[in-house]
Amino acid sequence: MNRSQWGACIAVGSSPLIISAILKLTPDIWVKKLGTVLLNEDEEVNNQLLSGWKSTQAGPDSKENVTTYNELASEKSEEADEFAQAP
Repeated sequence: MNRSQWGACIAVGSSPLIISAILKLTPDIWVKKLGTVLLNEDEEVNNQLLSGWKSTQAGPDSKENVTTYNELASEKSEEADEFAQAP
């Protein structure tokens, strides 16, 4: 590793320290102004994409998927009956 590469590594590696020092010195007034821009993590969010993901992760025994699971089971039994009746 030559001298310029070593210097670049030190500069990149120390950048989080410099950024954290700048953030630590940020006045409280600036942070209060950003209060409306930042997200509230305690607030419940109703998102269609998130609801879809949760329904796929819930499994067949959950309340959301009981109807779908039962419908799927009845469709498979109907297909099996049709297959059994075929000549």
